[in-house]
Amino acid sequence: MTEVRKLPESEELVMMVVWDATEAPDLEETMIKVNERYGKSWRPQTVSTFLARLRKKGFLSAYKKGRYTYYVPEVPKQEYRKMVARRLVSGIYAGDSAELIEDLTQIMEE
Repeated sequence: MTEVRKLPESEELVMMVVWDATEAPDLEETMIKVNERYGKSWRPQTVSTFLARLRKKGFLSAYKKGRYTYYVPEVPKQEYRKMVARRLVSGIYAGDSAELIEDLTQIMEE
């Protein structure tokens, strides 16, 4: 994968769970953590669809062990975060990263 693209929010939430896992999670573990962490009530088929899309986009790879499939990030979390930050600065902040920092500072003080 050469260019990292912004993900839809649903896929981004799934990736956050995979990125934060200490070991490659399977479908059930991913579903449970997404639902708990983000207040979702997604069913296995929904999460399975998001995982399949993430594999197709090159964000995840998978391996089977027994009857379970485990998911491994192929795009590092830090790389994705930098891309999102760059797009935010170049988009809504029109290249002015100082304004972004000012807004973030205000948010942290609230």
